[in-house]
Amino acid sequence: MGLLNRHKLLAALAVMCAIAAVATLFATRNPRVTAKPAVQLSWNPAMPAATDTKSVATPMQTLATRLAQRLESSRSNDGEAWTLLARAYVELRRPEEAVAAFERARALLGDGDAQRLADHAAALSAARGSAAEAEVRALREAAARQKAASPAKGAP
Repeated sequence: MGLLNRHKLLAALAVMCAIAAVATLFATRNPRVTAKPAVQLSWNPAMPAATDTKSVATPMQTLATRLAQRLESSRSNDGEAWTLLARAYVELRRPEEAVAAFERARALLGDGDAQRLADHAAALSAARGSAAEAEVRALREAAARQKAASPAKGAP
């Protein structure tokens, strides 16, 4: 895959994620929605998956599918791209696929990013519920440790 095409695909997927986040913010009319940590996200299993409804943005589905195909076909070792794919799957309410992508990213990048660990925990909880309680707790604890060990953003 050409580097330029890959960057275009990743940029388009990032834009779609941002659009979904802004749409959610306006739909709820609650500016505090974006201030909630990822570990407090609630996943409503009663909500249909993105593939079950036409109300979800089809371009985002298409971009996620294309990114997944490219990552898998090239056997990519780009952990950031796997993280982006995982977050796209979260937005599309595809928790099992999100968990698989987060696991791939974690294998490549390790546990150095508290937000990625917290997002992974939320997706795992949504995908497997109480069956993964111990693993979810371990991911959340690792995220908390990583956050405590990292300097605050904007600090000198």
